[in-house]
Amino acid sequence: MSQHYFAHISPGLEPLLKEELKSLGARKVKLEEGGVHFQGTRKHLYRVLQWSRLANRIYWTLIEGTAPNTNALFERVTKIAWPEIFSPSSKPLKVAIRVSLSHHVELQGTGQAESIILRAIERSLEGSRVVKSAHWSDPDSEAARVLVRLHEHRVSVRLDACGQLLHRRGWRQNE
Repeated sequence: MSQHYFAHISPGLEPLLKEELKSLGARKVKLEEGGVHFQGTRKHLYRVLQWSRLANRIYWTLIEGTAPNTNALFERVTKIAWPEIFSPSSKPLKVAIRVSLSHHVELQGTGQAESIILRAIERSLEGSRVVKSAHWSDPDSEAARVLVRLHEHRVSVRLDACGQLLHRRGWRQNE
């Protein structure tokens, strides 16, 4: 099944990343400032994660759509198939949320958006405890990184598919 992904890169290098992604089998490749959108199966994702030499991070786009108010945002995030992404566990799920907010009418700030998103994930996982982690950039953090972009009435929710920055693969392992 084809999924939507976003490969993050330093601005100005997007055309090079686009060509690299095409050579790795990505489909419907589209440039955006700071990255490239593409589609593919999990097999394509794994290929990009293993072989890309340009991408900094790869994000799996879970939803994109409208969220004109806080209730709509909560409902959109609740409808994501979180139980299929995270298996139930007795340990709390650590989630690091980064919100990019611009011109949203109802939200008071990124803290309010983070709180709504955290509650929605917890509701979807029914009974599993979800804990907010403040360690977005900590490479040793076990937290799932969720990137949310809210612009006017549009929302996109993406999950970091790679963990550490890709340039650190194999860096100083058991010297």
